[in-house]
Amino acid sequence: MTHPPRSPQSPNEPSHVAIYARISLDRDDTGLGVARQEEECRAYAEARGWTVGTVYIDNDVSATSGKRRPAFEQLLEDRPAHVVVWNLDRLARVSRDLERVLDAGLTVWAIQAGQLDLSTPAGKAVARTVTAWATYEGDIRSERQRAAYRQRAKQGGRGWVNRPFGYELDGTLREAEATLLRQAFADVLQGATTASIARTWNEAGFVGYFGKPFTPHTVKQTMKNARNAGLKVYEGEVVARGDWVAVVDEPTWRAVVDTLTDPKRGRNANGGNKVTTMLSGIATCAHCGTPLWIIRTDVMKRNDGREFKVRKYGCRKGHCSVAQDWLDSVALLALREALPRHMEAWTGPSEEADASRALELRAELATIETKLGELAAAFAADLMTMDQVTTATEGLRQRREATTKELESLTASASAMGWVADLETFFTLPDALDLGKLRSMFANVFESITVAQMPKGRYAKPDRDRVKFTPLA
Repeated sequence: MTHPPRSPQSPNEPSHVAIYARISLDRDDTGLGVARQEEECRAYAEARGWTVGTVYIDNDVSATSGKRRPAFEQLLEDRPAHVVVWNLDRLARVSRDLERVLDAGLTVWAIQAGQLDLSTPAGKAVARTVTAWATYEGDIRSERQRAAYRQRAKQGGRGWVNRPFGYELDGTLREAEATLLRQAFADVLQGATTASIARTWNEAGFVGYFGKPFTPHTVKQTMKNARNAGLKVYEGEVVARGDWVAVVDEPTWRAVVDTLTDPKRGRNANGGNKVTTMLSGIATCAHCGTPLWIIRTDVMKRNDGREFKVRKYGCRKGHCSVAQDWLDSVALLALREALPRHMEAWTGPSEEADASRALELRAELATIETKLGELAAAFAADLMTMDQVTTATEGLRQRREATTKELESLTASASAMGWVADLETFFTLPDALDLGKLRSMFANVFESITVAQMPKGRYAKPDRDRVKFTPLA
């Protein structure tokens, strides 16, 4: 591109200029876009007899995202008197950046707009107007893009760039991984931790994205993803049913998401997420009601002189303390005795009846989701008014909520039956049961576990009667 020289040269034109070039997106990382800008800016300056000094380049950096632009920051720090740009929006697309340019007192020469002397009121007004329109155009483009993305999301297409865990890229299940996922959903509802699930997946030889081992965090993110329930999400909202097979039903997925995002889940005395004891935060002091934690470890001596350590649960206000091993064993025996009675209350008439009812409820939920989609389509086609759609939608949502609650209740029943088997396994193989699952059993069987101060003295023994287990109604 050739720029004819001005003749004669204006007295306020510079002899030396800097160049600033920027492009928002460089997919191939070739720098060709900024190179073209620099080339045109050089031609513009040379045609006027100006000497080009420093060239500032920000490649593949947006001017609206808030991300730091290193070359732009350096330009403001150096404060060259004159700067040539391809267009003003290469330098500043939002008002906050323009105001910083104005404060620097630069004179900007834009190939597409001519001189903008930002030291004058007129130049500042023109620059602010140009930037305001650039911001407006960017906002409109973003709105169009969001509308297009949302429309595509509502169509339920996959749009997967990488193969998700449990799936092939065509939306069919990779059965070995899908089986692990289904088991993980069931385990979480029974109290398992994401750490134990990550361990299981890694030991089975499975890997996450980029071939890396699973961590508790990546397991949690994998299970929270709505695609497991066959749902399409846009900006945190479920907008459509996907065109792929669900690993689990929607109520199960939602129940697990609620469990994984519960702020009280697996918290220990220090506020961390690692569960290290069976009753920390669950058992409470009978005197003041505060939770018991591991408050100390005593070093004791056997008759033969050998030392051993005794960890103790205790109230931090000093009202009670008791050996961890002793209280854990008492609590396990109480749980073993109480759990079958609670299972009878949870499971209802029979497993077969529950399974049949669960199928009916899942079919009902599928019908409700279909009808909600039909209502949205009817409104889009101007076949229904907004008031009609709102009324019909509210009724369907109430049905969905009631159906979901009943299905979750049946899921709890199935979990309870699994707990009984797990607990029996624990007594024969103590290391076989996840600690988080045990804690969940206690929380679902007992309303409270309170511990009073134990007898004191060198030869005093813990008193079972000072531990009270109050079952849930």
